[in-house]
Amino acid sequence: MSDLRVRNSTAPSDVAKRYADNVRLLGADSFAAVRKAKLLVVGAGGIGCELLKILVLTGFEDIEIIDLDTIDASNLNRQFLFRKGDVGKSKAEVAQKAAQPFNPLATIKAFHGNIKDHKFGADFFARFDLVINALDNLDARKHVNRMCVKLEKPLVESGTRGYSGQVQPIKKGVFECFDCRPRQEARQYAYCTIRSSPTRMVHCVAYAKVLYEHLFGMPDDDDDPVAFGDLRKASDAANETAAQLGVRLYNKMHHTTIEDQLQLKDKTWTTKPPQPLPLYSESAAEVTIDVRKVMKAEGQANVFVDSFAKLMAREKVSFDKDDDLAMHFISAVSNLRAEIYHIPMESEFNVKAIAGNIVPAIATTNAIISGTAVLEAIKILEGRLKDCRMTFCGPVAKSFRRKPTILYPSEAVGPNPKCYICNSSMNQLEIKLDTNITTLGYFVKEILQNQLSLAEPCVDGPKGGIYDHEVHQGHAKLQKPLKDVGITAEACLTVMDTLQDLEFEVTIHHINCSDPSEFVMAGDVDAKASAPQSGGAPVAAQESDDDDDVIEYHAKDVVRKRKAADVASPSAKRQKVETVDILDD
Repeated sequence: MSDLRVRNSTAPSDVAKRYADNVRLLGADSFAAVRKAKLLVVGAGGIGCELLKILVLTGFEDIEIIDLDTIDASNLNRQFLFRKGDVGKSKAEVAQKAAQPFNPLATIKAFHGNIKDHKFGADFFARFDLVINALDNLDARKHVNRMCVKLEKPLVESGTRGYSGQVQPIKKGVFECFDCRPRQEARQYAYCTIRSSPTRMVHCVAYAKVLYEHLFGMPDDDDDPVAFGDLRKASDAANETAAQLGVRLYNKMHHTTIEDQLQLKDKTWTTKPPQPLPLYSESAAEVTIDVRKVMKAEGQANVFVDSFAKLMAREKVSFDKDDDLAMHFISAVSNLRAEIYHIPMESEFNVKAIAGNIVPAIATTNAIISGTAVLEAIKILEGRLKDCRMTFCGPVAKSFRRKPTILYPSEAVGPNPKCYICNSSMNQLEIKLDTNITTLGYFVKEILQNQLSLAEPCVDGPKGGIYDHEVHQGHAKLQKPLKDVGITAEACLTVMDTLQDLEFEVTIHHINCSDPSEFVMAGDVDAKASAPQSGGAPVAAQESDDDDDVIEYHAKDVVRKRKAADVASPSAKRQKVETVDILDD
């Protein structure tokens, strides 16, 4: 933690001169509320930098900011509080030092850490008058929302994606919370599609990420997409190097396996059959990687073997889009697979955009959204809740006023009476799953942590405790099916999260499934979608069904025979007004 305090030795006349314009703009009473307010800003990235600058210039003098990330060179084109020499340093701490000169009267504390850590629990949040989110992931946003709802602290939520963005005021009992409506889930692909019949580059990238996690990362299951274990045994027996093992893997993936597919008599190709690549032959010319250019297949083959050998030599780590070596491997696998299936190859730059779910960040959008968030914060501090608005930003061609519209304010919607987060009387959920094949580990990780965004879940059953976050990490019982740990059809469970101070009931309904991922959320979850905002929403903020969009997905979201009904809720399909869930970092 860094704490930079500037002692107030400025004469009263100098203070009045500094704040004269602020007082004229806001009024004496409003500005007094601004000066004495204690704020927490969560996130010091694209929005966070702009937000911190605007807050201190507006006259907020007691601000704390937290971010767990460090500065990357790619941040410098839009996060203007950072400089080249700051790369690798804490975003929060550098932002604090850079923003301080804008207002020497302000006290800014910076924390380099995860907002979900215990030290940033209820006692930490209770110290603030208002919280402003500037986060880049759904899980952390839900966590902050739940902490604020429990403590009845007002929250201003903000996010941007390219030219689009939104600001949402949240206050328990007055406005809907972040969990009141279902968020658009990441697009998912059937495992058979990405493994056997890809038709788009995004399928190839999805496969590459699954392969990377299995070989070099932290796989979610024991599935071996390329029978790598057998290859490694043969290679070890022959006393081969990592590069030679990479050649074995290359030949199997891009030649032998494809030849085997073509030999299947019962296989019907709905598209042009794949074309196996030649067996590996190292090019004499040294390969130079230019991430902006599309490399030929021969060069991709060399990058595949080279990056494989280097990745084998280091410790296992999950995929990160900013890991250059990992991206070389992902790009090579994706493009080689695209070549086999007659899909146009892409540059590593474009593959990174797909693999990292990247939408180009627009500094102007960040500035607009940050300013709008500060305006909503001032309204809340003044007690003018009726004037608060849910505001969308986007390049909308024309509105009903028959002129271009950039900012689209709409009336803030009240709480969803069926929300189990902000309505304590509605604390019952129903989950339909197969208790015979769904393991306790899958139930905890994929449903409670990933789907419901619980930080540290604990589960009690009819006969006592079933799972405790602090006790059962890596426990053997996590591998057992639910029916073997006391969770059977119609079982009523009590689920708790001590960090989020959350407790609710879950009723388990048994359905026959071929895969655990076919679980269905039911009950109150179905009612989470709220009515569209009055007056509609700008086109830029609506869901898109355009398959040409950069698709959100994660390696763990690649599923086998996932059913169409397996969405957050049936009403979510009809929900066309949706906030932006992919944020600038």
